[in-house]
Amino acid sequence: MSVLNDIEKIRAVDPENMYNRIFDLPEQMEEALKISKKWEINADDFPEVKNIVVIGMGGSAIGGDLVRSYLASKLLIPFQVVRNYELPEYVDDETLVIVSSYSGNTEETLAALDDAIGRKAMIAAISTGGMLEDVCKFNEIPMAKLPEGLQPRAAICYSFVPTLLFF
Repeated sequence: MSVLNDIEKIRAVDPENMYNRIFDLPEQMEEALKISKKWEINADDFPEVKNIVVIGMGGSAIGGDLVRSYLASKLLIPFQVVRNYELPEYVDDETLVIVSSYSGNTEETLAALDDAIGRKAMIAAISTGGMLEDVCKFNEIPMAKLPEGLQPRAAICYSFVPTLLFF
């Protein structure tokens, strides 16, 4: 029997339980849909979007990559995923910035969010909380609240589905 067919052997070398995280993706997708429907987004707060930027690091940015790829043939405006402390120079008040930080405490993402606020960009966020939630509350930025307890790379549906449905 191959190791790949033996669940117990897989679990023995899978301390982060990624096997079950992948197996549970359909349920995560359903929960992500429910979260997306609760996200209080007002289309009037996002008029005349000329550019889209998703900011995040590591697993938190993967959802932005997937959405960008999925919508590539349909988008009529630039869409960029940024994994950095600063935003591209073109970001301004006609740019939609979606902030994605699973923990809500990612240094680079919080710095880029501060940059977006300073440039008066249109902003929305997805996170489990952390400092990002505090900044969103203070600045009245709509934030989709994600469930805790996963590694960002294992929360793929939580970063992908709300971002996709935002559009």
